[in-house]
Formats: sequence, structure tokens, C-alpha cells
Amino acid sequence: MDVTVGLAAHHLNSPKVGQITNAYPLSQRYLLFVSAEKNINRQLKHKLALSIISQRPSQQIVPSYSMTFDFPENDDVAVSASLATRISRNVQGYLNDAVLISVGINSRTWHGCFSYEINTSGLSFITRGNGAMELTLGYYILEDN
Repeated sequence: MDVTVGLAAHHLNSPKVGQITNAYPLSQRYLLFVSAEKNINRQLKHKLALSIISQRPSQQIVPSYSMTFDFPENDDVAVSASLATRISRNVQGYLNDAVLISVGINSRTWHGCFSYEINTSGLSFITRGNGAMELTLGYYILEDN
């Protein structure tokens, strides 16, 4: 089993946003990420992850599950699917804010992912039930050692 832990901090110097006379500082933002990935067999992997994000005045908790399938005839390509939910804390307490679904394909040098976010909070009335789509295309810069 592979375990990953990550920490991040943003806006540590409280940068100001806006015009000079009406500028306001951004709150510091902290992120904790923990995941555990287990190979079920040579081609199938399961991964559980948890992200906790805190930026005053709110917090978010994002638990997720993903599954990756490596093609046996081509070790360089894999497909993945994941499901997550975002739980947000605001002035009304904790609420399930969104469900996130994604599918992706990746190789040793590039990756692509399509994600769709389904709004499950009271904001779905404002967005008329429309979710948000995200397309990710990336390229890995690798070094041969």
C-alpha cells in the first residue's frame, strides 16, 4: 500500500486584493491531503483520499475514491474513474455542497481528465441545476537518471 501525505499553505503574507484604497487582505489558506493506494492485482488499483482545506471563514472536507485500470498490453496507458463529495462549513454549519465525478486517461508523459461537479446545496436553485465541467490536459516533464 502506498500512502501519500501533503501539506500546503497559501497567502502567508496576507496579500491584498483590489484597488489601493479599497484593498483587502486574503485570508491564509491551509491544505492537508492524505491518500492510500492499493494494488488489487497487476492492472487494478484502488485509492482513498481525503483533502481538508481551511480558509477563513469556511472549511471544506473532500473524501474521494478512485479506481485505475492499467491496460495489460500497454503498460504506458491507464484509465481512471473517481467519485468525491465536497462537504463545506459555512455560517449555517456543515453541508454536502457537491458531488464530483471524473474520468481520465494517463500515460508516463501526459494525462487528461474530464470532471463534472453536481451542485447539491441550495445554490443548485441559483445555478438551475447546472453543474460545472472541467477539462484537464497535462504534460509531465521527466528526467532520465
